[in-house]
Amino acid sequence: MARVLGRIFEFDRQQWGFLEGPAKSTIAGLSLTEANYKCAVELLKKRFEKKATVQRAHINQLLQLPAVFKERDTTGLRKLYDSCEAHNRALKALGVKEETYSAIVVTSLRYGKVARTFSVDYYEG
Repeated sequence: MARVLGRIFEFDRQQWGFLEGPAKSTIAGLSLTEANYKCAVELLKKRFEKKATVQRAHINQLLQLPAVFKERDTTGLRKLYDSCEAHNRALKALGVKEETYSAIVVTSLRYGKVARTFSVDYYEG
């Protein structure tokens, strides 16, 4: 019983406490029980889990990353790299194979996001 109550309390504190707007409305009226925890998760997934939309959003954000043309802009390069890695990890977590988007994204990065000297150095070795 204590374990079930602990799980319900964690659910209330960590999940319901942070929901706003349509997400909060989706599970409004559910009391804090073990069965309703599972029901709430399923309701939220059914309403908001749109894999294709999320995948497209990550690809679009990769294509719209700010360009870094100054060779000494290490902060900009780091942000560009970190953003690329974050979106790549997210796409992998969604089950998207790298081969399906890498040609488009790499071409965009090579010809539109970094100084020519960076891409030449990278591709020449």
